[in-house]
Amino acid sequence: MILCLFPLLSHATKYYVSSSSGSDSYTTSSAATPWRTLKKISDSTVLNAGDTIFLKSGDVFNEPLNLKRSGNSSSHIVYTTYGGAARTVINGFYTLSNGTPISSGSNIYRFYCPGLTVKTNMLVMDGIPQPMGRWPDVGYLTYDSLQPRTLYAANLSSSPYNWTGAVLVAHSEFYLIDTGRIVSQASGTITIDTTFTSTSKRGSGYFIENDARTLLLTAIPGRWYNKYTVDSIQVYLPGGQGTHVLKVPILDVLCNANFGTKYNDIYNMDFEGSNIASVLINNTTGHTFTNCLFRYGGNDCLLGNECPGTNFINDTLDYFQNNGARITGNTSQHCLTKNVLINHCGTIPGMGQREPDGSKSYSGWANPMGFNTFQNMTILNSGYTGLHFGGDSVNITNVVVDTFCITKIDGGGFYTWDGAVKNYNYGRTLTNCMALHGQRSSAGVKYDSTDASMGFYFDSHSTFVTLTGCTSAYNTTGGIYIHGSGITTRGNNFYGNGWCQRCVVEYPGIPITGLSLKKDQLTNSAPGQLTSVFITPGTDLYSFGTVDSNYYSNTSAAAFYTKSSTDPGTTRTFASWQTVSGYDAHSSFLNTASGLYYNKTGTAAASVVHFSDLAGNSYNGVITVPAFSSLILYQKIP
Repeated sequence: MILCLFPLLSHATKYYVSSSSGSDSYTTSSAATPWRTLKKISDSTVLNAGDTIFLKSGDVFNEPLNLKRSGNSSSHIVYTTYGGAARTVINGFYTLSNGTPISSGSNIYRFYCPGLTVKTNMLVMDGIPQPMGRWPDVGYLTYDSLQPRTLYAANLSSSPYNWTGAVLVAHSEFYLIDTGRIVSQASGTITIDTTFTSTSKRGSGYFIENDARTLLLTAIPGRWYNKYTVDSIQVYLPGGQGTHVLKVPILDVLCNANFGTKYNDIYNMDFEGSNIASVLINNTTGHTFTNCLFRYGGNDCLLGNECPGTNFINDTLDYFQNNGARITGNTSQHCLTKNVLINHCGTIPGMGQREPDGSKSYSGWANPMGFNTFQNMTILNSGYTGLHFGGDSVNITNVVVDTFCITKIDGGGFYTWDGAVKNYNYGRTLTNCMALHGQRSSAGVKYDSTDASMGFYFDSHSTFVTLTGCTSAYNTTGGIYIHGSGITTRGNNFYGNGWCQRCVVEYPGIPITGLSLKKDQLTNSAPGQLTSVFITPGTDLYSFGTVDSNYYSNTSAAAFYTKSSTDPGTTRTFASWQTVSGYDAHSSFLNTASGLYYNKTGTAAASVVHFSDLAGNSYNGVITVPAFSSLILYQKIP
């Protein structure tokens, strides 16, 4: 057996690359004679399954890592580091220096930057991405009307400039931010070079960006303009550059697997500064990124299409103008995302990508293709949705989404949507997940607190989703928002969500059936927050499914709300709710204040209490809140 394996084992080869001490003229690559460039290794035809490429620790490579060769399912090609603990960096940044004022006494400085393109969409100052120069400096102006290609706003007369040639940013719908080049402006009307995604009456805001004249109107250091036609960046810097460190991405992609390759593993590397994507994967299989750091992208971190078996494990993603991940293609299945931290995605209005449907831009992670697994993830500070999942056989466990819908609203911490009724064989499960602090993002839209941010958002025809042991708290609209059918909830806590803890809202023509909502605890944290809301355009309020054995509490006795074709909208007591709906025959209600103890880490946390939960279980002295879970407790008199 050993003799049979020997040819396979002996075929594996090690290659070494060092940007600081290597040379591409070496005929062989070893630790003593490393090659110098990533291009040398990616263009090489000698790589085979089982080979390992070592990049020197601490080296910086100012070029992309292109994965052009394939391993196989049992013998991958591996990229990792050697020579120490320092990180190897794949760097797409150009550092700006020697800026000069555009005119005598000006606070606007011009910096030479070779490699700029129209795609350059990020300037990082002292480690923080800066918005482009814009008018007005902050917030949105209100437009009066929106047509497919034109915007009318009477307040345009307050602008000192005609903005032809600049970019218009319009918040055209709750979940849409459109951009377009201005081709003309006259009498309060702006015409753009493309069509607005929506002319919904729910959008109302606009601003102007990507024009040198915005820097004449700003008072915020770091605002900038991309004058790529002459390789220069203009930056508003009162007092000059001083000690500010200014960086601009000039590489479109840092790791490109857009060659139909298979089974490459990348370990222990940093990827910084991209225009389109840190990782671009198209029509590939089985690539894995482990213990990598991805930072600073003008668009997405991962842009993937038809990429089954793409895995991210023990990675960190931080500061991307659009999404942490945007994955498309029906074959993009059997992907594992585990122990991943995602932060600061889509938090600057106007800097994200225009999306046809709006549902996957400015978000943390979007892979709605099915047969995927998400474990032990933390998604922080998302401009829109935290985790967008979809398809059959999805398993989501120990995932925390905290602070989302910063930039756009009508989104969820966890979001799924089906355009038509689906008969899934396996369904989708969320276990011990947490959705916290969904924001209101009211600027630029006609804000509606009943449609802002929802912890768990099962939209349109969504079906066969099971929620167990999850927590949803302090979200502006709702703890769980259900438009679909076949939704099961068991043992979840919904606390302190702004409009209501549980919202079941039926759309015209999309009937809700097969719900099974049991053994959940639901309560408010402030006056006016409802416990449960059920709305239908018809009279089928009683036919949504099973709602029973739940535990409710509220500081108001009238904490339930119904609306139907025969009910204009009524706030009800628990007894009235039971009578009208026929639900919750074995449930309980306490007219009392409660508190939430939650733990969004993987380690149990202790607290001293003398309380009871809504199910009547007593907690005296020191209690332990399990990992990725919570307790809703009220004060119990000893």
